[in-house]
Amino acid sequence: MADNVRGRDRIRSWEGEVCKVCGQPNHFGYNLPDELWRSIVPEEFWEGGIVCLGCLDWFAWQKGIEYLRHLDELYYVGRDETVTMHVIRIEGVDYGGQTVNS
Repeated sequence: MADNVRGRDRIRSWEGEVCKVCGQPNHFGYNLPDELWRSIVPEEFWEGGIVCLGCLDWFAWQKGIEYLRHLDELYYVGRDETVTMHVIRIEGVDYGGQTVNS
């Protein structure tokens, strides 16, 4: 139980980016073409532009939009450093009857 309490304290004390949709810390950055991002994210969240990968994925799934092949890199954003991760493969994601593998 104590670990869960410490976890919540860490989230509350995060001073980095926060998702405009869910309000959680945004630890994973990504880049998508603006037109694709706007087709996925509801207009009410466009200002400020911070939408976490989880919320982006949920919106894309709801609309049946495949965006994953456009992700070349993900960025883990820590308190002091950022780690760049290159996407090598994406497997078995179903977007409205269309399975994406790349």
